Formats: sequence, C-alpha cells, structure tokens
Amino acid sequence: HKCNGSMQEFITGDIGLCYWDAKTAFEKRHKQGRMALLTTVADKKREYSARDVVNVDKTRRLQSTMGYQTLNEFTRMLLQRPDAPVTVDNSVAGEDIHGKILGGLKGKTVYQKGNPIKGFGQSCLESGSWSVTGT
Repeated sequence: HKCNGSMQEFITGDIGLCYWDAKTAFEKRHKQGRMALLTTVADKKREYSARDVVNVDKTRRLQSTMGYQTLNEFTRMLLQRPDAPVTVDNSVAGEDIHGKILGGLKGKTVYQKGNPIKGFGQSCLESGSWSVTGT
C-alpha cells in the first residue's frame, strides 16, 4: 500500500525474488487513462511528515527574506548560527520538495567578454567605407 491508498503489485520471479514490473503497471494504467509520469509538489510533500512540511515552509520564507540564498550559501549561514529557527535538514528538504530557488540563481551569471569581430574597427571609419551620422 502507498500513502495515498493505491496499491503497488509485486510479482514473484522464478527464483523467488519479488519485483515490480513497471512495463505491466504502465500498460495497465495507460489503458485506464490515468498514467502520468510527473512528480508534483504535493507528491513530494507526501514523503515528509506534517511537521517537516511546516518547517520547510518556514525555511523557504526565511530564505526569501534573506535574499534568496542558494542552498550552499544558506547552509553555511545556518551552520554559523546555532540558534537559527530552522535546520539544514529543513533547507535540504525544501529544495527536494520545491526545487532550487530561482531568485538565488538570477544575477549569478559571470560576465564574459565576447570575441571581437575581425576586420571591423577603426580602419572602416577611416577608409570612409562606413560612416556614422550624428543626431
């Protein structure tokens, strides 16, 4: 039995080992029109206790208040503060349930200077083959 009340059927093999046949289960559910290979936030939350989910929500709010820190930065901050209201486990569970915080990723791209176009530059302006008009 799974947490949501559905059953997962195992088959006993020739040597006595029990296994779950994904192909048969997929075909059976597909015929019934109820097979989807998605993992939702609600599915992930079912893997944790109610207390963990509440603590994860507190952690995410704290993380957004502190400027959308990445998991490594936030973990480093939590380890420096033993009196923090949340734990490192809460932040790891939060990333497992909700995924990475996109606010922490934006703006972290390092600028890289592009390669100059060869044959284009001051010499084009001097030769008169290309002109710049002012406004």
